[in-house]
Amino acid sequence: MDMARDTLYALLLAALLLIGSALRLVGLTRGDSDLVLPEQHQATLFFYRFHPDEEMVIWAALSPDFDLLNPPLTVYGVLPVYALRGALALASLCGWSVASLDDPDSARHVYYVARILAVLCSCGVLLLVWRMGCRYFNRPVAALALAIAAFAPGAIQQAHFFIVDGFFVLLSAAAIHAALQALTSGTRRNYVLAGLLIGATAAVRLNGLLLGLVLLAGHLARGEREWPQFRRRWCQPELWLAGGAATGALLLVEPYLVARPELLWRAEGSGDFGLAVKVTRGEILQPWTLVDVHTIPYLDHWGIWSLATGWPLTFLFVFALPYVLWRERRRPVVLMALWCGLYFLLIGQLQARAVRYLIPMLPFMALFAGALLAASWQAARPWIRQGGKLVSILVMGHLVFKGVAFARIYGEEDSRIQAGKWVSSHVPKDSHVGVEGGGFSMQGLISGQDYQQVVLDVTRVFYGYPYLSCRAQLDFLEERLQDMEYLALTDVNRYAQFTAVPEIFPVVAGLYERLAAGELGFELVQRFKTYPALLGLVFADDRAEPSFLGYDHPTVWIFKSRGKAAIGEAFTHWERELAENPGCPDRSLEQVAAQVRARDWAQAEAAAHTLLEAYPDLALGYWLLAQIHRQQGNPDSAALAHFQPENLRAAHVLHTGTVHYIPANTALSLSYLGLGDLALQVLREGVGSDYSSSAQAAEQMAQSYLEVAKYFFSRGDLARMEQAVELSTRIFGIKEACNILALTAQQRGEPEQALKWWEQSLLVEADQADIHRRAGLVALLNLGQRDKARYHLGRAVALDPSLQAGIAAALRAAQGDR
Repeated sequence: MDMARDTLYALLLAALLLIGSALRLVGLTRGDSDLVLPEQHQATLFFYRFHPDEEMVIWAALSPDFDLLNPPLTVYGVLPVYALRGALALASLCGWSVASLDDPDSARHVYYVARILAVLCSCGVLLLVWRMGCRYFNRPVAALALAIAAFAPGAIQQAHFFIVDGFFVLLSAAAIHAALQALTSGTRRNYVLAGLLIGATAAVRLNGLLLGLVLLAGHLARGEREWPQFRRRWCQPELWLAGGAATGALLLVEPYLVARPELLWRAEGSGDFGLAVKVTRGEILQPWTLVDVHTIPYLDHWGIWSLATGWPLTFLFVFALPYVLWRERRRPVVLMALWCGLYFLLIGQLQARAVRYLIPMLPFMALFAGALLAASWQAARPWIRQGGKLVSILVMGHLVFKGVAFARIYGEEDSRIQAGKWVSSHVPKDSHVGVEGGGFSMQGLISGQDYQQVVLDVTRVFYGYPYLSCRAQLDFLEERLQDMEYLALTDVNRYAQFTAVPEIFPVVAGLYERLAAGELGFELVQRFKTYPALLGLVFADDRAEPSFLGYDHPTVWIFKSRGKAAIGEAFTHWERELAENPGCPDRSLEQVAAQVRARDWAQAEAAAHTLLEAYPDLALGYWLLAQIHRQQGNPDSAALAHFQPENLRAAHVLHTGTVHYIPANTALSLSYLGLGDLALQVLREGVGSDYSSSAQAAEQMAQSYLEVAKYFFSRGDLARMEQAVELSTRIFGIKEACNILALTAQQRGEPEQALKWWEQSLLVEADQADIHRRAGLVALLNLGQRDKARYHLGRAVALDPSLQAGIAAALRAAQGDR
């Protein structure tokens, strides 16, 4: 009988491991596609990747100048980076090209190697679950726990991507198992092994150091509980050997923690631990964290289990943990529960949520759930036994069905690739196609050679909203949409995030809501989505946590414009509605502006204070208040300080990629309020600021000044337009600004000034045929400068032969011919 049972469990173990491995291996080559864009220069296949964190870790592993004392990222530990570097070295010895992500064939091989490592880590967790289940519970519990871990969608997803979480789950489970063995045997060797694994886990994520508390608690709880015994156990060498091994392992992998500890708190880029802490705690907003602004600590994090395992197990886990603490009072079970408690205590208070944050608890929660289900089968009361079996069948059946359904999405082509193919075959070439930036956008799947990409750029509103009125935001976005004939969006890139916080971003949230409803002059022409599905049953997860969808199965929408008139009409209607939106400060801003225009400074000050009481984060309001005080003869440095991005409560505004837009954003808002002189004042102050810290930032800042000039032009205010353009040239010489100033000077009858600005434009970009033509004609007809005329007219014809007929007579005159 025992032999038959042993054989049965052996077969069950083999079957579960085989199925679990198959679910993790399906879609290993996902990303290979025959969608080859012209700029990719590949004849047959291209490899696409969609996981930003995975790409970050892989880039770090491929870094040629990897420095132990200055690692390319600190947001994660570098142990997985070392592991991948070693695996890639072995792959290279086998003849694979794995040197770069720039070459598609090399990128494909790099990702295959990385994904195989991820699968091995996940399968290693399955083995550990079985081993701990058999050792500390019994084989029925082990089988149930193994099935939960094998079929859990969250674990299956994690196994498909090379992110550090897979290593963390494996090493943390191994560390707990080693710690329990050390506490059972009491040998120093096992204590050292447990310490090494704890240190290795911390070298993946620093919260792995919590495992040290688990080992410490287990060690102190050994034997008698009188104070002298506690004190003696503190001094036992086994404990200190484990601590030394953990510290040594961590510092061996990450020596910068001692040599350059300041790197840990650096917060300059997405790869920095210091920034990640601020973002996940909600101290700094990012576009992808908006969906978590209203997170209820612990409760909402626990709800994420519904995506990782399904709702039945989410509820079962609630009862399983207290059950094992009540009935299974053995030390190993208590220490497993302690690890889950400490870990959840840490991550549950974060604002940012993600399925992958919960997976390190899955091996142990699976054991607890298995223990509860197995115990129900042995209950004394028949109705409990029958009910337990029925619940077990329903819970496990749901999990198996959902897990297999989820794994099937990896056998399907990614919805973004499907959408890219549709665009390539159905959208006319040279069309203006709108795309978003961001980690889950369509930008990389639409050819920049075949189509004119127009970036929606809602992040400029996100980072600049304290300086922008709703009217300014509205016109900015309308201008973007007016340039688009088609628009390709994913639901989890920006839509889900901004629509979650309409009270903070009423304009951007309204934009996405109205686009989805077909109310902004665009109609939905195609939708692409791969749902987890099996045997006709579909698990609709459209409102799931965005990153869970974005990694492998987002929704893609393709919209088609109904025309500029339809877009304009839709925005006009929306503008009237927006005036009543309490999230918009425009009505209060207009009350302040009216008093400023009337030069009633006392009333203006009162209106400004009322404005700032309602909208305390509105930097634009503080700037107006400072100007009002200045007019009253009371310079207000405090109000001006509140205008500066480094002093705002909205700390995310101090973003190096957008901070240089502050003067133009403010000036646009002031212009819409009829305060043109104050708008020019902001632009002048911006010229002397340190916002334009790089050439790219300076060019973008100069371009943004032209947006203000364009508004003045639309109002017929040519004098202010010219001033705004001239201020733009002080920041960075861009051809558009020079050409505008040249035309303005020509219209004023100042040919010398016009020629000067056209020649300045040609210094920026020499191959402007029409500008050469204009400069040559002015030089010849207005200034009599034949040499310059001959040069410019000759260059115009050389660049564009079609101009020959129109300027032939002028060219002959410049050459001295009759």
